[in-house]
Amino acid sequence: MCTYLHGPRDGGIYYFRRGIPQPLRRIIGKREFLISLRVKDREQAKRLIPGLTTKTQAILDEAAARVNQTQPSSTHRAAEDDQWLHDREGEDYLSRIAWEEDEAAIAREPLVAALEDRLKLPMAELTPEEQAAKDIIDHLTFELKLSKESQRFVAADKKANTKLIEPKASPPSISNVGHGVPNTSISAMYESYAEQPGLRPATVRQFRSIINHLIKFLEHDIANQVSTKSLIRWRQFLQREVLPNGEPRSAKTINTSYLAAANVTFAYGVNELLIPTNPMAAVGKVRAEKKIKLRDPDFSRAERKTILSATLNLSDSRRSPHLSAALRWVPWLCAYTGARVNEMTQLQKQDVSNIDGVWALKITPASGDVKTDEARLVPVHEHLIEQGFIEYIDNCPNGPLFYNPDKSGVGLQRGQYKRVGMRLAEWVRGLGIGQIGDRSLQPNHAWRHTFKTLCLEAGIEERAMDYMQGHSSKGVGRTYGSNTLPMLQAQLAKFPRYELS
Repeated sequence: MCTYLHGPRDGGIYYFRRGIPQPLRRIIGKREFLISLRVKDREQAKRLIPGLTTKTQAILDEAAARVNQTQPSSTHRAAEDDQWLHDREGEDYLSRIAWEEDEAAIAREPLVAALEDRLKLPMAELTPEEQAAKDIIDHLTFELKLSKESQRFVAADKKANTKLIEPKASPPSISNVGHGVPNTSISAMYESYAEQPGLRPATVRQFRSIINHLIKFLEHDIANQVSTKSLIRWRQFLQREVLPNGEPRSAKTINTSYLAAANVTFAYGVNELLIPTNPMAAVGKVRAEKKIKLRDPDFSRAERKTILSATLNLSDSRRSPHLSAALRWVPWLCAYTGARVNEMTQLQKQDVSNIDGVWALKITPASGDVKTDEARLVPVHEHLIEQGFIEYIDNCPNGPLFYNPDKSGVGLQRGQYKRVGMRLAEWVRGLGIGQIGDRSLQPNHAWRHTFKTLCLEAGIEERAMDYMQGHSSKGVGRTYGSNTLPMLQAQLAKFPRYELS
């Protein structure tokens, strides 16, 4: 019998739950240990319990030692405990609510996966209930993102074994418990959060700019002085602010980027006892307007022909050699790999190589941002080889293929290949495809939808197409075994050629 094994709830995951004795709660700062095991198999969950039991016991032992070192009078201790519980009551309540939301969000992951498969169909083919589900999918994604971000820094705290209790800290007193650290800087609090292991560099950079936006709006950098009302005003400002492209931010961007960045920052501050409560806890998300879908998100046959034909007839001599090369090859690379455009614009010469007779692209975080933070090898389609792509690679100097690193300052190469992607989108719009304001078609991202559609039509195995596109596998079984180049090449051979005549 596993005493600390609980769950699952409604077919969800198992979790570790262990109560904390009353005398130790004021030291550790919570009533119980409640940790998601992130597994649904009971036997697998049971194997995780002993390790967590040992870690939590070490925390309890250290807290007990600190209690024994300082034994205040019973009257003083009773008053101290009352004050502690009073100050932390609201915070504990919010913590419980946050956990329940996390647990519910994680338990919904299989439902989200099933819905995503079904909701790929055009809106007209869905039932009213499924259409409603399509409207709430962004909300579910937002909950999952917050849940995973929160679990990241909590897991990092446990791994370092220094975050739940500080060995040299004195027991909390009536004067300082629950009030945090005076004049804590928002920016410093974020930078401390950003040092937690497991965070994606791209997310750290994006969230840093958002925190700077918040500080500029607040006109101060003191975390303890941030109120829920001021954050609601910030949210309202984000909805009204017009971006350089002449459009406001989408509800999805505000929810999953701006509000998420602020929430994880203040939640981290609460976890580190830098601030007493999270002012973001009561800030609601922006409700998204129902999107009007004017068309499918992938390119039509005529649009594919227009774009790919134009890559073969580039005549503007004012373009730089790198940009001309990007316009010539990146649309074809996206068309035959389904990769994200910036995964192609960041490619370096050394990322294209012949491995055991198979020409392959290495899409790697070493060259730039990769959403999964995992390198993958994708075969080069034979049609690209016939067009002379390998000869182009052979004639390139070492380094980036589609931007000039000599024209960027230190640390600015990421901005360069991102700008190349934007120039590509502008070029496609210039061909009359994917006009600004029409969110139904994204000039670069549409190749990912197109690739998936053609893979399905060609009968390419789902595991292979997901791997080539950098999509996560669904189900534990698909994480076993390797996606070898020969297997991927055999599957890609089924992919139809883009005919331009």
